[in-house]
Amino acid sequence: MKHRISMVVGAVALVLLLAGAAFFGGRLASKKAPSPEEQPMVVNQGDGVTSSTTVQRFLHTIIPAAERPEGEPDVTGIFLRRQDRSIVVGTGKVRGVGSAAPDGSTKIELQTDGPEVEIVLAPSAAVYKDVTVRPGPKEPPTEVQEVFEPGSLDELEQNTAVVVWGKRSGDRVTAQVLVYRLLDADTGN
Repeated sequence: MKHRISMVVGAVALVLLLAGAAFFGGRLASKKAPSPEEQPMVVNQGDGVTSSTTVQRFLHTIIPAAERPEGEPDVTGIFLRRQDRSIVVGTGKVRGVGSAAPDGSTKIELQTDGPEVEIVLAPSAAVYKDVTVRPGPKEPPTEVQEVFEPGSLDELEQNTAVVVWGKRSGDRVTAQVLVYRLLDADTGN
């Protein structure tokens, strides 16, 4: 009898443990990756002798532009290189590495830790440049209207954030809408 009670208690405990693991696993899996505008940017600065690290977090509410497609983008990343109507973006967490120039200015190079994804523009793809004026990270939180204007792949350069909606197939996305934002080399904003 004691053996049977122990087995029932063990089975109930196992079911509760599995249910808890499934619940917390589902919550972790449902969290979306932040876009370059939403995630904190770590900025490391130094002259080889001393260095400092700061974290900038964007706390402003962005009201989406009318041209922004519904739903989550298929790719969010940083522009790496281009060949004709195809570009490659780095995905994952974005990290800014700063370096000081002799004139005292700071240049920030963005790096990613995720896989590279090839973006091929469909013939009918829309390309927009995000020209939204965003307040600085130290300004109080506010609502900001997102503004897109017609863009060109010719403008893509280092430190350009890229967001794409389209059809994904492995490491390649056929873009229907591509939005890019040229980030300020001094502030990463």
